[in-house]
Amino acid sequence: MVSIVHLILSSFLSILSLSDAAAAPSFIPSPPSPPRPTHLRLLAATSSKPVLRESDIVITVKEVLADVSCKSVDEISEEDHINFDLMLDSVGQVEALARVEEELDITIPEDDYESSNFYFVRSAIEYLVARAKEEGRLDLTS
Repeated sequence: MVSIVHLILSSFLSILSLSDAAAAPSFIPSPPSPPRPTHLRLLAATSSKPVLRESDIVITVKEVLADVSCKSVDEISEEDHINFDLMLDSVGQVEALARVEEELDITIPEDDYESSNFYFVRSAIEYLVARAKEEGRLDLTS
């Protein structure tokens, strides 16, 4: 009698383990990566960093500053002083610079965060254009 119960129990357990294995997926697909902003074009096979036009930099800087300062993009002028006209304190400036750095994939050295390059919107744009040029990523054809 023990052997019959043992046989039935072991058969039941083996059927259970087979059905669990069949129900489990063999792999879990990874989610797709988010798309890059459409105004950035990828450089040919030599680099994965985007080629930037000056207009890309202007658009990105104005969009980020508008978002951080709670203004519309149309209200942002290249002549605006980032502290006084846009009312950004040092925390807001660092947030804006970090976001621009991430969106444009440009490296801004930490020492430059406190420089006079970021007093005015125009000087920030000029600085970022120069950084893109230094990195060999500025599209000079447009």
